[in-house]
Amino acid sequence: MVAQQCMSGLDENNCDKLEFNECENDEYRCMNGMCIPEEYFLDGEFDCLDWSDEIQYYDDGNCPIEEASAQCDDRICPRNQWPCGDGQCIPDRLQFQRLTQINSQCRNRREQYFMCETHYVKKKWTLPNGRCYEDVGYEEVNVTNRTIHDECQYLLRCILSKGAEQNCSCTDNSCIDRLNTTCPYYDIQFPKAGILAPYILSVYYRTRNASSVAPDFFWINGTIKCQDTLIDIPGAQFSNYSTLPRIEDSLCRYANNRSSFGNKSYYQSCYSHSLTFNNRPYSSRTICSKPGKCVSIYRMRDGFMDCTDEMDETNDYLLDKICSKVQRYRFRCSFEQPTCLSVTALGNLQNDCKNFFDERWFGTSAKLIDVKCNKLWKDECGMLREYIEKSWILSGTNEIVEQVRIPFRSYCNTFRNLASQEDENVNECSDAWVCPEEQWKCNTGQCIEAEWVLDGVWDCFDASDETDLLSSFLSDRTLRLVSYSKLANKSIDLYRTSPFSSISNLTMEFPCFHVNSSNPWDNLTYNRPCISRQKIGDNHVDCYGAIHERNTITHCDQLTMLGYNFKCQSSNQCIPYWDHCSGSRCTINSDDRFWCDIRQNSPTCDIFVDSVCFNGTCVKRGRCNRILECSFGKDEYMCEYEKESKLISVSYRKDKEFGAKNTNNKLRLLGFPADANISKLETDLNSTANSTQAATASPDIKSEPIAYWCNRGVGVHMNNGSIACFCPPQYYGDKCEFHTDRITVLLHLNLSQSIYRVDMNVKIVLKILVLLLFNNETITIGYHPYSIRIEIYERNDSGEPFLIAVWQYPVYFDYLPVYRLAKVLQLTKPTVIQNPCSSNPCNKNQDCQQLMNEKSKYICLCKSNFTGENCSIEDKHCINGFCTVGSLCKPNYRGVLLGNELPFYICLFDMFGEQCNIEYDKCLPNPCQNNGSCYPTAKPDIILCLCTEGYRGSNCELKKPEIQLYVNESVHHIGAVVQYFEIDFISLDLILVHQQVYRTLPTLIEYKNKRKTIPAIILVKLYSSQIELPAEFYLISVHINVASIYATTQVNEKG
Repeated sequence: MVAQQCMSGLDENNCDKLEFNECENDEYRCMNGMCIPEEYFLDGEFDCLDWSDEIQYYDDGNCPIEEASAQCDDRICPRNQWPCGDGQCIPDRLQFQRLTQINSQCRNRREQYFMCETHYVKKKWTLPNGRCYEDVGYEEVNVTNRTIHDECQYLLRCILSKGAEQNCSCTDNSCIDRLNTTCPYYDIQFPKAGILAPYILSVYYRTRNASSVAPDFFWINGTIKCQDTLIDIPGAQFSNYSTLPRIEDSLCRYANNRSSFGNKSYYQSCYSHSLTFNNRPYSSRTICSKPGKCVSIYRMRDGFMDCTDEMDETNDYLLDKICSKVQRYRFRCSFEQPTCLSVTALGNLQNDCKNFFDERWFGTSAKLIDVKCNKLWKDECGMLREYIEKSWILSGTNEIVEQVRIPFRSYCNTFRNLASQEDENVNECSDAWVCPEEQWKCNTGQCIEAEWVLDGVWDCFDASDETDLLSSFLSDRTLRLVSYSKLANKSIDLYRTSPFSSISNLTMEFPCFHVNSSNPWDNLTYNRPCISRQKIGDNHVDCYGAIHERNTITHCDQLTMLGYNFKCQSSNQCIPYWDHCSGSRCTINSDDRFWCDIRQNSPTCDIFVDSVCFNGTCVKRGRCNRILECSFGKDEYMCEYEKESKLISVSYRKDKEFGAKNTNNKLRLLGFPADANISKLETDLNSTANSTQAATASPDIKSEPIAYWCNRGVGVHMNNGSIACFCPPQYYGDKCEFHTDRITVLLHLNLSQSIYRVDMNVKIVLKILVLLLFNNETITIGYHPYSIRIEIYERNDSGEPFLIAVWQYPVYFDYLPVYRLAKVLQLTKPTVIQNPCSSNPCNKNQDCQQLMNEKSKYICLCKSNFTGENCSIEDKHCINGFCTVGSLCKPNYRGVLLGNELPFYICLFDMFGEQCNIEYDKCLPNPCQNNGSCYPTAKPDIILCLCTEGYRGSNCELKKPEIQLYVNESVHHIGAVVQYFEIDFISLDLILVHQQVYRTLPTLIEYKNKRKTIPAIILVKLYSSQIELPAEFYLISVHINVASIYATTQVNEKG
């Protein structure tokens, strides 16, 4: 759903051309219409600007706290989400005005700008620049000359923010009284301008309920674009705001019979008779019925709603009509449920397939979200691509019988990895499982991190990490992990805010209402709301809403634990605590009637943040604030404290699961052979290898003014008291307030089947020039004034540089603020047959070059020294020896931004500098030790050392880790393979780094590794003369963090 941010929809002009764009046959079409090479699809790195080429492995909430990068700052959010401006996307801009703000909000608070006072929970005040001051006590300046209108706005802001500004002296009711006496207008507009859109104004009644922060209605006044017509709406009132696209659809239906003006073509006949820029027919349909509008066929049945009436996901178009062109990149749920799901719909914890194939590997055990296809681990990207291809081949769910395996350490870790849930069978865990020394052992036998104990979240299935710790026996091992004093202090803090603690024995009982109690609030002293703690985690529902089985009962989505959700007894509904009663109810009212009736039993209480006690008393802002204010503590019952400090939506315990799966395991392997002569490194690779630490940051943005001053830049206090802003490349302006228009070029040079061989002269450097051209006249590219030209020159030690290949691509979508050109450059020999340069079409001052991307076309490039029309002008700097003889002199290659007064030079192999007058002397004297050879690189301050066999390092200064194993005993065989493995300490996978094949296993096995240590595990694979028998494996060495090993081993015990 596209939203118009400018009046008359000017921001959406021409965007339909990208939306309906067609890609070449060897390209992957991103969801937004951009094209990338098909090699980039599911390669573990985001190449599409909308991230639609990968499974969504990255948490975009980390974008604001990480270094500025094109991945985040160039990101285009999905059409059903709102952009935070720094790479993070949220589902709804106005969630912060409802309690659901705890689920999703921008880290930079951009969605709250200019209306900070309307935050539902936190007190905030809007600064003059629109940003939010998040602490109380801010004082406005220049308040003496307020107009009546400004005073009305100020009083309204005081009411909405609960007095966040220092001079807000009135309370809720007194502010309303002052508002009524001060303001002559019944309706007050706030903010002063249209923030959601220029034609949507938020309006509040003067006589309003002080507990609500949402506008009383929205006033629509302006011009929007509906299909191919501009519609003028002089005034319309909307009582509810859902999303901007939905309002636009409603307005277009509302204005259907009203006068219109203009007739600018927009989606005219869905382009049924038009061609794209690359001369392909448009693939679009008029599918949305409310109102009818064009949708690209590639958005139909893709798992994401684009029509407000969902017709794009529920239509009955034949799948081969809408998905055939992109089938190899899309996922089909089943023959019975034909879909064309985008890869972004896989593993996103939302069930699109009835058989759950989009979330679990063919509906069996493995979760697709756990597939290793990301920037760090790309091992399973190919497997994921094959999974998508197989979805179109298989016709039934019974055709797949695969035994999915999980790492040994994933058993009994409190996270279910198998659909059968047998990996967390508490009976087997308690009987036989042994936890690592650094982990806490639950009473169920499961293992958790020691820092999770008494953190307020149940991790053990029986909650034994949060309850009854001091009354049970504590072993010495337990107390080594968490001290007794720490356990005591944490227990006191948690028990202090526990509901019903005055009528329950918290050491033996868990407070909750019984599931079958008809009037659980009657005589609480006699009908005590509690169960035995022994019943927690027994997979039987004893408590109302199954709140005691949050770790054992599966959520209604069949993907996660129940967590902080109320389970309706009579229906398959799981309702989040924060939304229950106030937003959603069980379909069968009797399932939650008593709890919701109590919460809604006071006309003066706000159901979101206030709490109604059993006696009907309303405790203002007392709901789940960790303070027992109702008798028996009813105000702290069924609370989700964990999310209060979170800024973005995180599923129950999902952050802990992610951390557990991306933390190094500690291995305590005995060295073998035990008597080996080894040398170890000082650093402990067992604790650092392959580690990835998730970026962390305080969830609260600091309230210092400098933190708000420079947008995405960094502010620095100057001596004169001002603030200077240092902007990242994507921004500019005194306050980094402007987003730069830019194009990013993503290139991959493919040297397979190229003009270069691996064994060719190493003294060859390829220099790649990427030029952004404007109004280029050499090649006709229609009315697109911009193009990208790539030129590759070869530099070697035997002569002048020379041009070997040219590519040129038009920039079709030059109206976009951000565009990416992604190409794979194939460096092959120019074709001889039908070479357009064969007829010598260029003049004597030009070189004719066949275009590598369109070999039927050519380009005439000026020879060295020449410029101007038809290369008729010889540049004076070039002919006057401005650069070293032998260099290529290219006038007008420096570009407009750098100034074209001086030419650009392509230097000889051993020269560099703007005039190629500095000799490359980094190799004199030879810095490469141990007879290594020194070679220059494209960067003058960096050399390349090619080391002799036994050495490594940037200067060949280090000896390679060496293995010498003498085999003094072996078994009969006719073939042998020695395999060397590293250990991935996160997944505990063995990574094959080298192998050697022998007819007969030698008595001396030698290997020198390029890394700092030798491979941790060495296996021998022996083949016998009996072909039908499988090969036998023998373990001959196990040593972690070892630089060298000299030992004698035997091949006589089967591994």
